[in-house]
Amino acid sequence: MHSDPNSSVLFVKAGVHGLPSRALGMWHWTPVFNREAAVYAEYAVVLVDAHTLKVLSTYPAGSEPIEGCEQSLRYTNGVVYCMVDEKLWPDTPDKLSKDTASEIEQKLDKIVSVSVPHALLQSGLDPPGQQAASH
Repeated sequence: MHSDPNSSVLFVKAGVHGLPSRALGMWHWTPVFNREAAVYAEYAVVLVDAHTLKVLSTYPAGSEPIEGCEQSLRYTNGVVYCMVDEKLWPDTPDKLSKDTASEIEQKLDKIVSVSVPHALLQSGLDPPGQQAASH
């Protein structure tokens, strides 16, 4: 476990392959066939020196397979995501119903609850709830 009291852990938006950072969100891919929608989390865990704010190390989010989360083999760009029913994609941004927003939020919660502990583990930090088990 990394336990330096002089370092801080930050969660930051992280772009993949030089693309703009997106953080948490939903995408809709519309080729001629097989339209797809997904919710995603694109971030990194960054360890910084608490005094100088110098970046000590960066660990992009990634995860083990997420139970109950279908993933398309087309997307292997390092973004953690779950495919969702295309019906969740609203016709316009202002027409997102409470039920749809709740369903999207549940998928994002699932992604974050799996990917954050995995990213912390990769960084050498104990994920929340794991400290007692590791000592």
